[in-house]
Amino acid sequence: MSAFLDQALATLGVSRDALFVVPGNHDVDRTVSAKAWRDLRDAAWNNPTGLSKWLVGGKAPFGFKATWRDAVLARQQAFQDWKCSYFLGRIAVPSRMMLGERHSFTCNGIPIHLILLDSAWLAGDRSEEHTSELQSRQYLVCRL
Repeated sequence: MSAFLDQALATLGVSRDALFVVPGNHDVDRTVSAKAWRDLRDAAWNNPTGLSKWLVGGKAPFGFKATWRDAVLARQQAFQDWKCSYFLGRIAVPSRMMLGERHSFTCNGIPIHLILLDSAWLAGDRSEEHTSELQSRQYLVCRL
């Protein structure tokens, strides 16, 4: 992937600093923590606000196991590892509790605020009806 992106950037005459990536459902290893994913997914619809607060570092809501968060987020570990190495120096090691990023920069004198939201964190198998979910805490990132 790195070589492909480098070639695309070179062809376009764009630096790596102008590239932003966010994980998609194809970046989720569905073989990792399948039971924790199922349990969290089933409980998520009962308390979406509690889930949102928990995912950004709060306490696990009633009915949730504290281990589920890290187990489910570990399904994207390969993507996070690649991202940290590809953008070495540009981004700090991401928090495993963050489901989005905000980048602020200026382009031709115009301030830009770019919001990247990970809608794939709860991606299930291809037959699942609920394959992505944006939580209220992610929405709050947009309002900052």
